[in-house]
Amino acid sequence: MKRILALCSLYFVVLLSYADTCPQPPNGYIFRVAAWGNHADTTSQIRCHYYKRGDESIHQEIRTYDYYHEEDMKRLSNWHSSGDRYYLCTSLNTNINECVFNHR
Repeated sequence: MKRILALCSLYFVVLLSYADTCPQPPNGYIFRVAAWGNHADTTSQIRCHYYKRGDESIHQEIRTYDYYHEEDMKRLSNWHSSGDRYYLCTSLNTNINECVFNHR
């Protein structure tokens, strides 16, 4: 019984600490930057940008399914405004976990 309670407790801690991030890079690509906004709307998808290893002129963009509000983005410490209604999060070491965008 104690093990079940411990596992349930751990499960809920993990759920509470879960943070949305960009997906893992496609094979052969590295994550560089996530972007939110279009300078016009107060809600937008997050766009995750990946670059081909060895030839960073080749680029892929993956968009989130959910839309995020501008107010949510303002509260994220690793995200920085680069103009009206536009936020960026850049990872110099290609770590997607640096660009968390949990808005819940």
